[in-house]
Amino acid sequence: MSSALLLGALSGDAGAHAFAHPKRLAVRIDAHRVRVSVDYEVSPGPQAQAFRQTFDRDRNGALDANEQQALVEFLAASAEKDTAVFADAPQGAFARFFTTTLAPVPLVRARVLGERTDDVPTSTALLAVHLERTSPLPEGNAPSGKRVIELRDRSSGADGHVPATVACDACEILEASQGLYAHDPRGDHVVGVELSQDHPLRLVLRFTQP
Repeated sequence: MSSALLLGALSGDAGAHAFAHPKRLAVRIDAHRVRVSVDYEVSPGPQAQAFRQTFDRDRNGALDANEQQALVEFLAASAEKDTAVFADAPQGAFARFFTTTLAPVPLVRARVLGERTDDVPTSTALLAVHLERTSPLPEGNAPSGKRVIELRDRSSGADGHVPATVACDACEILEASQGLYAHDPRGDHVVGVELSQDHPLRLVLRFTQP
């Protein structure tokens, strides 16, 4: 199976109905850490089959452990592509009162779990990966204790956006640039977020516990 077929599957040319949202995010934030969970799915049918056949590199009709690992790694890389978290960064003593500078939060993988990656290459079953990434939350900038967090992503899915939810533990969400947010004694949350290249989610929040 050629790489051209895999590229065709990625672009949705394999002939089956593709998921409108192949990628979904769930983000959890507390005063010390950011956690991003990503579910990434390849539509059942010719798309999923093309992926499996591409990674059957010795063409023996089965995916051995190394081939499965390569497939999982490819899916994980696709899942984490374009997902980014930014947080307000410390600045000079006077500049911080007038501007907010955002710095990237360096997410690292904490867990990767493939689904149906051990099926035979001819299988057309759904193919998926669950990815968890995390990072300590950098020191903030605002003297008021407010934090600014921005979540960015984009999608090649049919609807052109990545659905996301955000929950924060022991914190109050003061502003959200999109989605619906609700107050909860255990920590506020935002649902209905639709991330795209031109529409990130910017949150202003305050932690209620250190």
